[in-house]
Amino acid sequence: KKKRIIMSTGNENDESERNSKILDLFQIADALGSIESPEKEPYKQQYAARTALEKALSYVKGGDQVCIEHSIIRSRVEARLGCIANEVEEPHVAENLLSRALSILIPDSETIENHADNESGTNLKNFEILAAARGDKECAIDVARALHQSALLWDSRDESFRAQRFLEVSLSLCQAESLNDLETEALYFLAQIHGKLGNADKSAHYCRETLERQVKEIHLNEFEWTKNALGISAYYAAKHRYSAAMSCLCAAKIILFSSATNSEEKMKIHADIHLAIGKLLLGLLDEKSNNQQDKDDDALLFAVRQRKLIQTIDTTSLETIFKKSFIEQFRLAKSSFESAAQYYVLDGFVTEHIEIARDLSQLYAVLVNEENETKRQIALQQRRIDLLEPLRTKINAKIFADLRAVLAFEIGDIASNMLDLKAKRVNDPQCNSIKAKNNACIRLRDLALSAYDDFATCCLTSHEKEKENKPDPAFVLDQDEALVFLKSRFYAARVQGRVFADKEPVTLLKLSLKRYTETVEIAKRIIHQRKFFQDSTHSFHQELAICEDMIELLPHKIQHAQNSGSILDETLLPPAPPPSSSSSSSSNTATSYPGGKTPIQFPA
Repeated sequence: KKKRIIMSTGNENDESERNSKILDLFQIADALGSIESPEKEPYKQQYAARTALEKALSYVKGGDQVCIEHSIIRSRVEARLGCIANEVEEPHVAENLLSRALSILIPDSETIENHADNESGTNLKNFEILAAARGDKECAIDVARALHQSALLWDSRDESFRAQRFLEVSLSLCQAESLNDLETEALYFLAQIHGKLGNADKSAHYCRETLERQVKEIHLNEFEWTKNALGISAYYAAKHRYSAAMSCLCAAKIILFSSATNSEEKMKIHADIHLAIGKLLLGLLDEKSNNQQDKDDDALLFAVRQRKLIQTIDTTSLETIFKKSFIEQFRLAKSSFESAAQYYVLDGFVTEHIEIARDLSQLYAVLVNEENETKRQIALQQRRIDLLEPLRTKINAKIFADLRAVLAFEIGDIASNMLDLKAKRVNDPQCNSIKAKNNACIRLRDLALSAYDDFATCCLTSHEKEKENKPDPAFVLDQDEALVFLKSRFYAARVQGRVFADKEPVTLLKLSLKRYTETVEIAKRIIHQRKFFQDSTHSFHQELAICEDMIELLPHKIQHAQNSGSILDETLLPPAPPPSSSSSSSSNTATSYPGGKTPIQFPA
């Protein structure tokens, strides 16, 4: 039933007919706007709706301009036209229409503009008495939509504080007038705006409120909802609120399972849920941090369970995982990563597959720290190599130089750690089959050297240009890249000097000396040419000092080996630098590496 709009324009019959036509045009415009435009004409339906509204505007332009009812209906038409103008990417037209409309529909609307440039702003309660009080609910809907489009308009111009003001006014209006759908939309936009402004806590709060409201709607986009639930779960996990994060993942799993659609997108989201579960548990096990809980951790999951679902899935095993033992949590994390890897295969998802493999490797690293037995530690480290080494040799060093560099450094790190563990067993007087263990140490040494050299090559490959000589690290690497490059050279030199019943130990020691010398030369060129690491407390200072000491000591060791045929005890030589206090046992210091954004892990 059409609502009558009162307009004091003189003739009662003319007014009634004009009001009827305007309402008809409003309905036509709404219907056209709800139809999806064809791909080749993305704004076809919006243009058609605008034509209908322009005709409605022609009915009110000639009326009594003083009459407030007349001004309101004209402003409502202009508000709708402004919304369409913003949707079809005509921001200047949209700004004029929306500003003019809101100046009538909202008393003192300029206060929003005047207080939009600071976070504190003004008291938004002043805006609760809006034009809706003078008209009907349909008017309040037009005002809310105009406020939303104004917010999007200013946000596109990087004026997020201004956008925030418009949305807060809209939220106040929607709550006062019980405009549930538009209130959900306002919360959704506020979540994004606060994310842009760096207000992570507020963004997460609005995002979860949005999800809780959306799940109560009859028509729910399960895939989009699930993706947003994954996002809010990642936020909670970063805040060590693992229960809240897992609750969101359970809710996401239930909603995704309830979807009757079987598609590639559903398979991808399902893999993303498994990946998120694995990462959550890896973070919990690795950091050994307390699971910070809050009273509303399960609010989203509770809202999901209130929804009437045709089919559902039991998530009890996930919800109770925090009460389980360390090994049960490890097994669930491992199976979750493996499930994700079944979708993110290497052929087609190179980056994702390698990321999952590295996550699994870190999971085993966590388990290594829980083991006291050296034999078990070595076996677990070997599993890490078995995961990563085949990937390193498979991917193209030129196309995926950044990913190969990440794998190479991590493999070098693992092999170097295994070498230390194996060496302890070789030196154990009770050790049996010393020859076999020496051979195993030699294989690990060769693997570590191969990996560290591969890393250095990949670092420089990302800076190579066609028909040019090999780039000089002193000129092409930035400070972070140079630091990791130098550390890789230092670790390679140290590993090269490890001698285990080799036939030509002097040759190995000479190669080690050569590597130390090259490392010092590169480091000094970088310091001189690029002015990096000028401070005596810089990140490579300790390693550089050890390199210089080794350059002095190794010639004596080589001379002794040539004269006596035996190698000086390694314990007489300087040890590797101790781990920094900021690095954990399994997740060492991270920095950027050449050619990509993924951080690499290197041993302290």
